[in-house]
Amino acid sequence: AGRFRESEALLRSALEASPRDVDALRMLARVAEEAERPGEAERLLRRVISLAPDFDDARLDLARVLKQRDKVEQAAECTGEVVSRSPRNPLAQYLHASMLALTRRYDEAIAAYRESIRLRPDNPAAWVGLAHLLKTLGRQQEGVDAYREALRLRPDFGEVYWSLANLKTFRFTAEEIAMMERCIADTAL
Repeated sequence: AGRFRESEALLRSALEASPRDVDALRMLARVAEEAERPGEAERLLRRVISLAPDFDDARLDLARVLKQRDKVEQAAECTGEVVSRSPRNPLAQYLHASMLALTRRYDEAIAAYRESIRLRPDNPAAWVGLAHLLKTLGRQQEGVDAYREALRLRPDFGEVYWSLANLKTFRFTAEEIAMMERCIADTAL
């Protein structure tokens, strides 16, 4: 509900009573992240992982915080640990692919995106991540195909239309233009 100060007070109170409560520590880290205190969020998440080394969701949270702090190699290590323990976790594969791409390990990133998509083919964000990477590597048609799949899954995904337009050589179909016009007219977006 966006009531972070209230949440923070309640969490700190709960942690006074139970300082090893990893769920409360993780939630407090999220509050710190929302309050733009990424150093505190990192410290709290590292505490969670020291108490519960197999707490994969906390490790993925830590990876996101590390990415935010430009510690992408460490972030990739975090996501890699989760993938090694839970290779059938599509979110872990997706986040790992994102971190691998940032560390310029492109072939591994493509493989992780494809695995994430195999495990959860209806995730438009994974298709977009794959498309961005393929485009960057000069594999334009494969990138366009991945962008189009993202649009099939989520026709109102504005980033995809922008990415296709940004190719400079792409031509939208009449149906795609009509869909963009419907999206623009939709005041709920």
